[in-house]
Amino acid sequence: DLSGTACPPDIADIILRTRLAFASGDMSRVPYWRMPEEVDAITDIPYIDDGVRGHLLDVYLPHDAVVRGGHSLPVFVDIHGGGFVYGYKELNRNFCVQLADRGFAVVSLNYRPAPQTDFIGQLRDIAAAFSWMDAHLADYPVDARRVFLTGDSAGGTLALY
Repeated sequence: DLSGTACPPDIADIILRTRLAFASGDMSRVPYWRMPEEVDAITDIPYIDDGVRGHLLDVYLPHDAVVRGGHSLPVFVDIHGGGFVYGYKELNRNFCVQLADRGFAVVSLNYRPAPQTDFIGQLRDIAAAFSWMDAHLADYPVDARRVFLTGDSAGGTLALY
């Protein structure tokens, strides 16, 4: 809520201007969001089933992963950046596709930006995504014993916690 009722109006204004500045730069990425035939994506999976966009994740797999059988793929979990106030999983799509094209499974997740929640709420979102993975990774051809965590900018900070 950027109306100023959930946070002071001056902070809401700073957050809104930051989001607009980030978005103007990110729009140049959109034409390059292509999914190669060698990669399959299962998108917008709710890790908390509450209808909140910040609680969705995507799974990227090499196309031949099911054919190879077994649970052999190592998993990268990617947390996007955005200064804690902006961003979404699709911004890292090319990175995730490149990892999947090289034989990794990738889980790319959203978390709620400020002021929808605070830093602790964002950490809880990440923890909830890991709970979902604990319950559901067995449904995919992955080795849940080989999970790597990556993030950029704010996502890197969240990954450290």
